[in-house]
Amino acid sequence: MFDINHSTDQAQHNSNGARYSSVDGRRADGSFIIDPKILEDLKKSGLTPADIQIRSETRKSLTEKFGRRTANRLRVGPAYAILYPGTNYERTKFLDGCPVDETAPADEQPAGDQSRKKKRLPKYKGLIGWSPSPVYFPAAIDRKKVLADPRERIYIVESEKAACLLAKHGLPAVAIGGVTGYTAHKQGFHVLTPDLLGIVTAGRPIVVAFDSDKATKPQVLAAEANLLRTIDARGAVAYAVDIPAPLDGRDKNGPDDFIVERDIAAFRALEPKRPSELVEIHALADTYGYVELQDKMIRLSDVQLFSEQHFHRLEAQRKVRIASARGSREAQASEVFMTSHLRPNFKNITYWPGRPRILPDGCVNRWSRTYPEIKGNVGPYLRLRDFIFKDSEPWLAHAVECLFAYKYQNSGEKLPLSFFLFSDTQGSGKSAYILAACAAWGSGMLPEDPRNNFRKVSPRELDSTFNGHWAGACEMVLGDELTTRDNFVLDNERLKDMVSRRQMTIEDKHIKAYGGFDFMLYSLTSNSPRSIRINFRDRRMLCVHAPEEKPSQGLLQDVYAWIFKDPTSGPAMAYYWATFDYGNFNPFDEQGAPMTRAKEEVIRANAHAVDEELELLLSTLRLPEDKIKQAKCLPGLHSKIACCDLFSVQDFEEHFSARTAPGGSLYKSQVSSNYIREVLKRYGARELSGTLQPPGRSTVRVLAIRNQAKWLAVREGSEGHRACVEEYLVGHPERQDSKFSGGN
Repeated sequence: MFDINHSTDQAQHNSNGARYSSVDGRRADGSFIIDPKILEDLKKSGLTPADIQIRSETRKSLTEKFGRRTANRLRVGPAYAILYPGTNYERTKFLDGCPVDETAPADEQPAGDQSRKKKRLPKYKGLIGWSPSPVYFPAAIDRKKVLADPRERIYIVESEKAACLLAKHGLPAVAIGGVTGYTAHKQGFHVLTPDLLGIVTAGRPIVVAFDSDKATKPQVLAAEANLLRTIDARGAVAYAVDIPAPLDGRDKNGPDDFIVERDIAAFRALEPKRPSELVEIHALADTYGYVELQDKMIRLSDVQLFSEQHFHRLEAQRKVRIASARGSREAQASEVFMTSHLRPNFKNITYWPGRPRILPDGCVNRWSRTYPEIKGNVGPYLRLRDFIFKDSEPWLAHAVECLFAYKYQNSGEKLPLSFFLFSDTQGSGKSAYILAACAAWGSGMLPEDPRNNFRKVSPRELDSTFNGHWAGACEMVLGDELTTRDNFVLDNERLKDMVSRRQMTIEDKHIKAYGGFDFMLYSLTSNSPRSIRINFRDRRMLCVHAPEEKPSQGLLQDVYAWIFKDPTSGPAMAYYWATFDYGNFNPFDEQGAPMTRAKEEVIRANAHAVDEELELLLSTLRLPEDKIKQAKCLPGLHSKIACCDLFSVQDFEEHFSARTAPGGSLYKSQVSSNYIREVLKRYGARELSGTLQPPGRSTVRVLAIRNQAKWLAVREGSEGHRACVEEYLVGHPERQDSKFSGGN
């Protein structure tokens, strides 16, 4: 509503307490409250004083706000203030035809120009000191209700009258007081005003409806484009509507002018459109991203990395039109995308099974589920399984299947186990079995398929530092045909690292090395049990000895045809593993992989001669007390170990000195004190603190080869030295003495 206390001078003098009508701006006696020209101006926009809160300006009010020179504009035509609901802000519109002032006041001169040049005065003028200006929200709309619904469409227009007319017809609209009124200028050209930040929220459709002269004014079109980009950057859905030019030849149409000229139905029929620039950039953002650590572009569908130059070549045909104050121009969409706020920026690439493509830490996950789980024919796999395990322990086939099923159903876990399948017979179906079991992970796919989570690698590739083509993008690894001829024998330490590590360094050509997680389960095949070197304490390797005969040619042909030519093999095996009941199988059990006949064969086939001798010595049980006296007089270290728990490294050196001499059973075997000490500790021996001083002998450092906890505790006691010397002399009777000398 307008304010009757601030009408024109004549209206103030003639008020006399008369009753007023708020519809046409007249008193009850028919005289005008406000100037008829103001009513006519509102009528051009389809409004009455009831639709918009206004106040007629007087010379006094203009002088107080803008100064005497601005107040003089009332000589040419009236002016009225548009009041902003909920604020103390107002904007004045002058109906003086925007004359060219020969003597424009200094505060209205162009910056830096002190001369009195002709200047076209503005039609609107806001209060001084408000920066940025508030957004005009018509009083006819429930502001809280509209803002509470994030799906409610809101129009952004230039003028307050256009916003009021749209609100009159039930369309939520706000006015920003000009094409650049959306910016908080002091904070940056692309920063919205505080009021707009509360309106432009994520997911809300925002329609920018600027006047029709944007088609002929590049600066208006550029302002609209910037506003649309800024809205889009806030997560709202930005639209633009093109207002048709006037039919009567006027210079432009605003939304209010168009509705008055046509009708509200014609305005509703105008289709809001997504700007072509944003459509193309969003399409690129859905497809590509930038990986900061690699300084490369990434295609999200197949997680392929390539250079920025290659990206521009791939998208060379995609063009957009860019609006600017100098006019619009055509540009390559990929170049605009590289500088756009819409470009996704990622920290690095990684591989994490079971997780989404984009991880919370900003990395791109290269993992994808290989196949849907569809029940189907797994007969070829089952027939080959029965052949491979026919000579093994009855429970072993189920144990191996539990391992594969657990991995499939818990893809995001690193299992501390691996599978070794060997046979001296070439072509016994070892690789075929693992390929069939791993069909669920993509063993029948091409390696470059982004869904493939299986890799078949050679021994040299397992040992290569350039491992990015397999180590950085798979769950299941087949190390095929390990042979001793390749000088690649998996010893216990290397195997421990491969199976137990949680992280690894990934390197490949054309990418920067980076640390990644290791979720791989290794399955290894060989024609020789000597291809891996493990001991009896191994808890990681599940070993199976395949039959020393070849399966029927028809069976292998059926299996390979099923894996590589039958598209249902992968989904069928995925369903098989997904529904497999592995019961209480726990790969993290402290006992680890069970001991099998095949595992014993592998251990003995690869045992070092000295290792075997030490293992046999240390496995000797201690004799009962009544038999120790007789046994300790027998020659040889084996009989002494049966009598005593404490021995020195020198004792074992003396034992091996004759065995490794020319003609001995361990001739040319490597043996040294450090090597013996290392092997003893590997088998659990613990070195006691300090040294012992047996009577009549040099000091000696000893290790407890059994009952380690007991002797460690005894050594720390007050009588620890005496007790340990006594035990040591039991195993060294040839130099006993009745006197004890002091010790450490």
